[in-house]
Amino acid sequence: MIELIHKNAQHLTLRDRLKVAEIRALKMNVGWLLSVQIAFVLFVFCRDYFYVSHQMPADPALSTLLETALVVIMAILCGYVAVLRFTRVLEKQFENVMLVITLSIGVMWCIILSLLFYSDFSHLIFAISTLLMLSSLIALYPSSRHLFFATTPIWAIIVVHAMFFSKTLSLVYLAGYLVFAVLFETGRRLLRRWFVLAVTREHQNVRLANKLTLMSQQDPLTALANRRHFDRELQQAIARATTTGHPLSIILIDVDYFKKYNDRYGHQAGDACLIQLAKRFQQAVRCAQDLVGRYGGEEFIILLPDQDKYAAERVAERLKDLVFTLALPHDQSDVSPYVSLSQGIAQWQNGVDAKTLIENADQALYLAKQQGRNTVRLAP
Repeated sequence: MIELIHKNAQHLTLRDRLKVAEIRALKMNVGWLLSVQIAFVLFVFCRDYFYVSHQMPADPALSTLLETALVVIMAILCGYVAVLRFTRVLEKQFENVMLVITLSIGVMWCIILSLLFYSDFSHLIFAISTLLMLSSLIALYPSSRHLFFATTPIWAIIVVHAMFFSKTLSLVYLAGYLVFAVLFETGRRLLRRWFVLAVTREHQNVRLANKLTLMSQQDPLTALANRRHFDRELQQAIARATTTGHPLSIILIDVDYFKKYNDRYGHQAGDACLIQLAKRFQQAVRCAQDLVGRYGGEEFIILLPDQDKYAAERVAERLKDLVFTLALPHDQSDVSPYVSLSQGIAQWQNGVDAKTLIENADQALYLAKQQGRNTVRLAP
């Protein structure tokens, strides 16, 4: 699922966007979480300085074991910080890295708290455990799986401590555990609900922005690129062609005797005709970067990056055949019993701007009309 981060965020589903938001939140919070873990390890390591009246049991082996465990765990936590801070963890690896970090945090604290059971500091286990879990909740609430891995070992220690190691297992003590468990779970659900709500609103805003952007770029009738969007794309294509030296061509298209078509069949039939023609225009182009636009009432235009005028001529002939197979009746046409097209092609030359290129295509289109329509002509 992590590869979803590499998708265009504008096209994510709500479920995918939630996944991306979870990873983004984990990236932001993991540094703080590790800092808190290091602070708690230092507190346990320096416990004798905070509680001078308490001493570890006489068994020096246990004391050495606890100190060694704390040093190793501190080194591991600092290693995590260094890896995340000074190396670039790949997106596809980050979720797995976080699973390792959260699970190891839970296991490491399980070890530390288990050793504390045998010390005079066992009365601090509940306080340390609850603070650890609250800090994990703050950092990991967007991802239930990572929160589960980080807190389950600590929850297990709390239960074991309450059942087998507590010297005074009173009703108040049990009530304290129960109250904390309820607060933890209700807090997790509340935070998760707000997280989902925030991501949902972000998703709705992105969809609305995409819709508005699309509306500003599309012709409302045919769903092709409108003139403003086409002009902008043409200027960008010319800029790229100027840099790369690759060819670029356009096809300017006019529906033959379309005014007569409207007069004969009505404007609704005329609109339906344009919609069907637009679909055929989209079928005629083969490359993803090709762009079909509606340039005027019955005028259309096609942008063909990386194609010379001869390749554009093949597209125009293919378009002519597609429209012929459509066989839309046009008994007012002087050139065909069906709707037909006149097309003018112009190839960009170095130093030619967008306006001049369109004028060249328009001259070729005019020549096609002068020479009988239903034909294709190339600009010199």
